[in-house]
Amino acid sequence: MINSSRGQAMTRNAMTFSEWAEGFERLNEACKDALLNRNLDAGVFADFSLDPDCPPHQLQFALEKYAKSREAHRAAYAAFRAYPAAPSQSE
Repeated sequence: MINSSRGQAMTRNAMTFSEWAEGFERLNEACKDALLNRNLDAGVFADFSLDPDCPPHQLQFALEKYAKSREAHRAAYAAFRAYPAAPSQSE
């Protein structure tokens, strides 16, 4: 009886396979988008860093943007990795 309310909450919050698959697909797309943005920002930073005429403030902006997109990708990937295992398809 001690865990009965917790068990009921877990039952109400249990995902069907379809709900799980939708969430998994959304996380997968978010992770791919974040990776693409990170790679694009890395390319812009690399281009700017190779340009001897690039103003320092522009190079700094590109570096900061890359750092933010790298952190966004890490967060998306962590959420993807933490996603629960698939429930039974029989639901």
